Amino acid sequence: MSTSGRRLVPSAVAVAVEYASGALWDRSPGSMSMDPVAPQTLGLSSDLAAALERWSDAWGPLSRAYIYDDVPVGEAAEAAHWSEGRRLARAVKQDLVNRGRAEITVYFEGREVELD
Repeated sequence: MSTSGRRLVPSAVAVAVEYASGALWDRSPGSMSMDPVAPQTLGLSSDLAAALERWSDAWGPLSRAYIYDDVPVGEAAEAAHWSEGRRLARAVKQDLVNRGRAEITVYFEGREVELD
């Protein structure tokens, strides 16, 4: 937090599903590994914020079935989920570039997201 009480914009974010809710996580140097970032903090579009929320929410049933019920989620369902996450990570990076925030690094699955 800044001294004015406003949340600082992170220098790096990861698009990831965690056991807590949310799809964006602060990966700035020195940040705690579980600091969530609200899409509004980055100025992301409302459509992209909603898509990130849907993607994060979809992981809950997939992970619960696998972890708690020992039910395989199926390779196709898991592959589709990660493919959508990759697409969303690129969309986050593009949205930041479009808003003049290209300096914010975006990660997905431990790798920096690059735009073509």
